[in-house]
Amino acid sequence: MTPRADTQTKLGASQVIVAALLTAVTVLVIGYLSAQIDGAINGYLIDLSGKPGIAIDKRYPWELQAALLLVGLAAIAAYRRLATLRAVRITVLGILIVGILAAGAAYMPAQSTMPNLFSISAVYGGVSPFTLAALAGVLADLFLGRQHESESL
Repeated sequence: MTPRADTQTKLGASQVIVAALLTAVTVLVIGYLSAQIDGAINGYLIDLSGKPGIAIDKRYPWELQAALLLVGLAAIAAYRRLATLRAVRITVLGILIVGILAAGAAYMPAQSTMPNLFSISAVYGGVSPFTLAALAGVLADLFLGRQHESESL
């Protein structure tokens, strides 16, 4: 293996790892913001234990919606920057699918038992319309391909 090919292999592996971590963190952040939006609409904020902790006036939380939009834009920008390899796109797709399926299976138990904030964030992130839209975007990108494809599996 030439030194250049070895460097490209290491770069590709690091891109896959970074993409996997960023995808998981993005789903959690989206879930956290979605849980707080849901709580604000119903008149509370969720504390770290996952229970309604602070009572507030019921209102539409536009600032949390704006934060959710900014997280979405950042996720799209990061995906477009990192997803130069097919392996990265498949990794992101796999993590999104696992997150959505796991959240769908855990949605009702999480609603009835009120686990910790991490669990609630994971569930809300998995069932978020944004996550489903991200899945659709990644699928379209994967199936339609890119003109500047640098490597295939």
